[in-house]
Amino acid sequence: MLRNLALVLLIASANSLEAKGRFWAYTMKGTAYDAKTKEPLKDAVIVIGRDTVTTDAEGFYNVTVNGVTCDRGGRWRIKRCNKRAYGHLVVQRLGASSATRIRSHWKKCAFCKDQEEDCPPYVKDLFVP
Repeated sequence: MLRNLALVLLIASANSLEAKGRFWAYTMKGTAYDAKTKEPLKDAVIVIGRDTVTTDAEGFYNVTVNGVTCDRGGRWRIKRCNKRAYGHLVVQRLGASSATRIRSHWKKCAFCKDQEEDCPPYVKDLFVP
C-alpha cells in the first residue's frame, strides 16, 4: 500500500516538474494608419492578436501582448509550437473581413531582462486594411 502511494506521488510530481511554460509580456505601441490612404486611424477600434484596442484622437495605440510558452515535448517541438502560437499577430479593424499579419518579435521583446518592467516598449506603426 505504501509503495503504491509513493508511486502515485512520484508520477504526479514528474508531470509538474516537466512543465516548462513561462509567462511573458511586453508593451507594443505606435500609430495605426489606414493601409490605403495612409491617414492615421483616429478613435478607431482595432484588434491586435487577441486584444481589442481603441486608438486616440491622433491614431496612437498602446497594447500589452502576452502569453505562456508551450511546455510539452522536446526542444524542437516546443520551438515549433511557440512559433505557430506567437510568431505573428493578426491586425484588423473590429468587424472587418480583411486583416494583415505582422511579426510579433515576442522572444526579443518579452525576455529582455527577466522582468516586464525592464523591457522597453516595442514601437510599431500599423497599416490596417
